[in-house]
Amino acid sequence: MKELPPILLVGHNKQNLTLLGQLLGKEGFPTTSASSLEELDRVLDEEKAISLVLLDLGGFDRGIWERCARLQDRLIPFIAIYPKESDRIQLESITHGAHSVLVKPLSAKHILGIVKAMLESEP
Repeated sequence: MKELPPILLVGHNKQNLTLLGQLLGKEGFPTTSASSLEELDRVLDEEKAISLVLLDLGGFDRGIWERCARLQDRLIPFIAIYPKESDRIQLESITHGAHSVLVKPLSAKHILGIVKAMLESEP
């Protein structure tokens, strides 16, 4: 079986990143994490192959949209995650290239289903 490139997990809450990494790791998905815009920049500069980004928008300032543009430039699909329903955030996320916007709380089954579907649809 071909090893998948890592899934990049981005969010301010390191505990959530750890839990998400463990969930995906149990399913065989390698992950790497970034908990600040600076860490995200470093990962994007250093990592050559990223298959998908799960981006928890909570706690980031508008600078996150510049990073979304970098993801789009590199053709890296991303899913935006937000802590509450917001039409404005959903529209802004989609406008900045998100393939989908998920609202917390998320079930493990839902996250895994979406990740698998996204990765299977990528060329």
